[in-house]
Amino acid sequence: MKNNLLVFASKKGGLNLVEYLLSINAPLARVIVASHSDTGIIKAVSSREVPVSVYDRDLTLWLPAEGHSYGWLLNLWSPHILKPSVLALANHRLNIHPSLAPYCRGNDNAAWTLRKNVPAGVSLMEMGENIDGGDIYIQREVPYLFPVRGKELNARLINEANNLFQDNWPSIYAKDLIPYPQNGTASYHTRSETEQDRVRDFSEVTTIGNCLQWVLAHDFSPGTTAELDSNGKKFKVTVSLEEI
Repeated sequence: MKNNLLVFASKKGGLNLVEYLLSINAPLARVIVASHSDTGIIKAVSSREVPVSVYDRDLTLWLPAEGHSYGWLLNLWSPHILKPSVLALANHRLNIHPSLAPYCRGNDNAAWTLRKNVPAGVSLMEMGENIDGGDIYIQREVPYLFPVRGKELNARLINEANNLFQDNWPSIYAKDLIPYPQNGTASYHTRSETEQDRVRDFSEVTTIGNCLQWVLAHDFSPGTTAELDSNGKKFKVTVSLEEI
């Protein structure tokens, strides 16, 4: 099988890595963006005459039907869960993930890292049917200190994950890095679980430490923040802390 690449990419982080792959003349066979808003990625790969498509619900049918096989499938910040029929198109399938797996698999990794008070980090892992449960190619811990906000930690994790990929992709591609099983107690979180935790009743916030941890973890302002429900009224909650 050829060592060509099938790439799923999205957002600024995905654009950064696609541009890196283009800069090293990686053998991109096809790029699939998450949505029509990924114009930067579409423009970058089109200028190099790499076939590019937008993800749609029928992809699990038409992509395998094309009859192509790939050496590698790379998931570079695309949010879509890929079905077995798509994963089977490649010999190897690498996912870039912003947690120190097995901690905080799933969604909203920065928020849950802070909520669970576990080590933060980034992982390059093999993809399989078990979401974020594949073998690890390489990881890097990302230290953080109170009072980091969820938004700030998330940005750091994306940046460190992209650095980890660029530092190690040539070795992974050359099969110099052999993936190993994840080790430790796993945790997994969904978007609905995050939303349920983000909006709390006034009576549930019981201690200063618990309150600060909760507010900071969900602080992605000016976007989403923690919300407090008091007698049917909801209040957005942020906190300002200054070291003395």
